[in-house]
Amino acid sequence: MPTEVLKDMIRQDCLGGEEDQLETDTIEMIIDIISEWEPEQVSVDIDVLWNDFQCDYLPDIFADCISENIEKEKTDSMKKEKENEL
Repeated sequence: MPTEVLKDMIRQDCLGGEEDQLETDTIEMIIDIISEWEPEQVSVDIDVLWNDFQCDYLPDIFADCISENIEKEKTDSMKKEKENEL
């Protein structure tokens, strides 16, 4: 079964009515299959995300947040990603 069909089955389970819901074991099996076929390739820098969150959602508390500092952290993160790729 193609990945998109499996993903559609999961979507239907989430968005559909009770008659469309899958068994828990079936959902787990579908997720396992998708994760095998499409391993996650996202690299996340938690420090940059935390800094972004603080600046975007807590601006009054973290008023000293400077965009130059954020850019530096993002640049550093990109350098780390490139090093890890090598």
